[in-house]
Amino acid sequence: MVEPNLRSVRRELRRGRVSRVYLRILGSHVRSQLAYPVSFALDVVGQALAQAIELIVILAVFGQVRSLGGFERDEVLLIYALSGIAFGLADLTVGQLDDLPRWIRTGELDVLLARPLGVLAQLLTSDLQLRRLGRVAVGVVVLVLVLAQGQVAMTPLDVLLVLGTPLLGATIICAIWVATCSVSFWLVEGREVANAFTYGS
Repeated sequence: MVEPNLRSVRRELRRGRVSRVYLRILGSHVRSQLAYPVSFALDVVGQALAQAIELIVILAVFGQVRSLGGFERDEVLLIYALSGIAFGLADLTVGQLDDLPRWIRTGELDVLLARPLGVLAQLLTSDLQLRRLGRVAVGVVVLVLVLAQGQVAMTPLDVLLVLGTPLLGATIICAIWVATCSVSFWLVEGREVANAFTYGS
């Protein structure tokens, strides 16, 4: 009875150490990006402006029509906000997988395979880009503005839906991102295939 307990304790300690390693890696990326605050702020603003271009297109279209496909302007803005937050979170989490074809081609992936850590987790923590928070920020601002108009009486279930939708959406997008980036093991330039399903869609 003592032996299995010792094994489980060792396993838990190992997991704790591994998670601390990943947290240290992520912390170093955050510190390095925040070391130049002006550059970081400009990067975030640049990402926000790129995301806001889609918002301008939506507003321009609804400047000409009252509804589109049965949806009114505020409904489309709500969809835009929720999907923008979800995509921004997914891009922040797994966007660095876009470099997987380069890692495979240059042999850098072999280095990760030799380490006693999970390869996917190493790839995800290889290059955390906080500037991608600009995408999330635009979605959050639009969501707050749409909900502040008070067109919908929010019930507790609606609040749960508004909070859960971006997180579940980000999880689905992350899964699609990982699956489509995995084609890089079979295609020379798999990044374009992945982009067709992530950025393209």
